[in-house]
Amino acid sequence: EFVPAGTPVRVTRVEGARIFVRPDTDPVQE
Repeated sequence: EFVPAGTPVRVTRVEGARIFVRPDTDPVQE
């Protein structure tokens, strides 16, 4: 998942070479 540059993001999980991130302001929990 790609986000606009400068957007605060939090790494939610890492699988192999994939890094999953989401907007740090997103209240949704996976």
